[in-house]
Amino acid sequence: MIYNDKLEMLNFEYLKNLNEAQKEAVEHLDGPLLIVAGAGSGKTKVLTSRIANIIKEKKAFPNQILAVTFTNKAAREMQNRVSKILGSTAIGLSWLGTFHSICAKLLRKHASAANLNSNFTIIDTDDQIRLIKNICKAENIDIKQLAPRYILAIIDKWKNKGQYPNEVIINLTLNNVSKDLSLNYTTSGDSISINGELNILDFNGSKALASINKACEALHTGADGISKTWAEVNLYITSVLKETCE
Repeated sequence: MIYNDKLEMLNFEYLKNLNEAQKEAVEHLDGPLLIVAGAGSGKTKVLTSRIANIIKEKKAFPNQILAVTFTNKAAREMQNRVSKILGSTAIGLSWLGTFHSICAKLLRKHASAANLNSNFTIIDTDDQIRLIKNICKAENIDIKQLAPRYILAIIDKWKNKGQYPNEVIINLTLNNVSKDLSLNYTTSGDSISINGELNILDFNGSKALASINKACEALHTGADGISKTWAEVNLYITSVLKETCE
């Protein structure tokens, strides 16, 4: 981008509307600057004025400035204020927006690095709930027993920990002993298999193990005349797993 000669003719009267502390912040161009101030003290004014001043002093091109806020309303307000000062030059501020919009833009730009398609769709909370309800219906899960919002909260917790679906860790409690258990999953057609490994002795399960051995004694002695090894035995355990949301 080439600086427009008309830039010097734009409205830079904003400097006259700043108090001394604000002006000092706006004219600070070398190194980082931290501003701590309460609501209504003029932080947005300082930020937008500083963006304009950086461009005016040719310290950066508009597309080299990153300005991030929390809400769409604040982002629009910031864009409007900068536009009043810079005019059409503000169009070049392509990195001004919310955390979500900026991150989405970066993801689309570098989608292949994240194994995504650049035209991915971001769904809101209502769409997420609707999707979970559809999955529950397809899997015959009673949403009165397992609420979609509860499932969503668990997924959000895993996401916040940076865990992929095959890296999920649950906390398993048996015989009053709690331990973390890593899970991974595989899919085949329309079915999904979730797998994890645990040492039953870690859960004071020696008595349970003895009971299993006794129940499986017939397999090892070979009631059919052929002895079996553990690798040839399928053991199915049905349990209810509960995830506590903190």
